[in-house]
Amino acid sequence: GTCIGAVLDRNGLRPSRYYITDDDKCIMASEVGVVEVDPARVVKKGRLQPGRIFLIDFNEGRMIPDEELKDGLANSQPYQQWLEQQRIELDEIPAHPGQGVDASNLTQRMQAFGYTQETMQFMLEPMLRELRDPLGSMGNDAALAVMSEKPRMLYDYFKQRFAQVTNPPIDSIREEVIMAMECYIGPERNFLAPGPEHAHRLRLPHPIVSNDELAALANLDYRDWRSKTIDITYPLNADDDNLAALSNALQRISDEAKQAIADGYSLIVLSDRAIAADRGAMSALLAVGTVHHALVAAHMRSQIGLVIETGEAREVHHHCLLVGYGADAINPYLAFEALWHARAEGKFNDVADIKSDTDIVSRYRKAVAKGMLKVMAKM
Repeated sequence: GTCIGAVLDRNGLRPSRYYITDDDKCIMASEVGVVEVDPARVVKKGRLQPGRIFLIDFNEGRMIPDEELKDGLANSQPYQQWLEQQRIELDEIPAHPGQGVDASNLTQRMQAFGYTQETMQFMLEPMLRELRDPLGSMGNDAALAVMSEKPRMLYDYFKQRFAQVTNPPIDSIREEVIMAMECYIGPERNFLAPGPEHAHRLRLPHPIVSNDELAALANLDYRDWRSKTIDITYPLNADDDNLAALSNALQRISDEAKQAIADGYSLIVLSDRAIAADRGAMSALLAVGTVHHALVAAHMRSQIGLVIETGEAREVHHHCLLVGYGADAINPYLAFEALWHARAEGKFNDVADIKSDTDIVSRYRKAVAKGMLKVMAKM
């Protein structure tokens, strides 16, 4: 009851015009002239602009300008100082060497995670060559995943066509300046009580982390932050349908995640590296979604960061779904290994900028970032 205000979306498509009169009335409507006002009485007229705040404070009896309001909020606490003292950067975490290519069983692992010749030929290799999500043709005649009798990846059930609504999408190419992949992960504090510890979070420039970065995160013991790795594989039984084993494993990872919070860990790494002939990997999407929702239901999700080390995710669509269902960072180690192996076999000899395995990781990241921004722009 002390103020009334409005903000406008970035497009500013809904006009909102106001008059302020000399007898302290403010008349605001979608257009000028909705209410008859004697022009001689108008002290100020204007419109709400994109990204600006319109605020009338009844206690002060005036309209507070956007700059004054924002300056007041920005200077109410030493936010910059909190950030500099509390923020953790990825490159300051003690380094650990990540795993490289294990060529001895690379093909078997790729088969286990559903890679095909097409995955390499039409998805992964073009991503490195063109630095973007490869475009496909409109004529997709494969059965919808939900109707298909073939085994399909869980991600395939989430493909949909975007409706054409009147809100114009962001243009992820032209509006690159206001879009970013950067994210802060880890335990969050109570938003209603601002303090320096709010800034004590880990800044990730990109949701895709390399094997070395994942190793540093998995072995984290730095500035009161520790991490716990949870295995998301489960025992396979030859004569059983394995459904019970999968259900038990989902319950186990949820319980282990809650226990990790109780034990004071700041990050969980869900990993399917333990896949073997007698151990199946559950879908990373199923694992992330299960843990995320189990923690949400227990009111604990904001107390921990969720990182996923998976051989399953490789396409932009996969990464978008994992982030959408709760992952804070993703390490697609098998995609990296497949591409490193392809480079060793001379697949990228014609690409001048690919000289090392590090170039492969950075180009893959760039392609994924472009694709994820494109998806975000349509939402």
